[in-house]
Amino acid sequence: MREKKSQAGNVEFICLMAVLMSMVALAIDAVLPALTKIGESLGAESANSTQLIISVFFIGMSFGQMIYGPISDSFGRKKALYLGMAIFLLGSIVSLFATTFTSMLIGRACQGFGISSCRVISLAMIRDKFEGREMARIMSLIMVFFIMVPAIAPSLGQVVLFYADWRSIFLLVVVVAVVGFFWLF
Repeated sequence: MREKKSQAGNVEFICLMAVLMSMVALAIDAVLPALTKIGESLGAESANSTQLIISVFFIGMSFGQMIYGPISDSFGRKKALYLGMAIFLLGSIVSLFATTFTSMLIGRACQGFGISSCRVISLAMIRDKFEGREMARIMSLIMVFFIMVPAIAPSLGQVVLFYADWRSIFLLVVVVAVVGFFWLF
């Protein structure tokens, strides 16, 4: 009986880690079909300026990856994840309600900085809980899901654009992040 409960707990843990890690790809790739519309709506200087929406996300993410490892080692994995997800949600809300191109870039940088916690800490949590072949097997399962999301997210973003404006993509990201946040809780 205890083994079945442990397996069910492992399945839920694996699914949660897959969702947390795939939020990175969702936040990047779902926005791609809307870049031109976002730029036009927020008054970007040129069509090429809209590429900054992706670039600042990666810049924020690169800084976050350096910081969340030490934070999670010092204060605990979940606390660091909650902090990162809260920053990601804040950045998502700023992006959702952006009225200028600059505020969009600030929101995207916050998103990148916050979501990097999911990438870094999820890997650490997997290494904490599993080892050897079992860890490799679980990482393979999670990576399958993580690889599928970038393939699906642009299409998902395009479907959202068929029915609503570009802000709805950020609303979708907020909803997924809130679900992940409370699932982690």
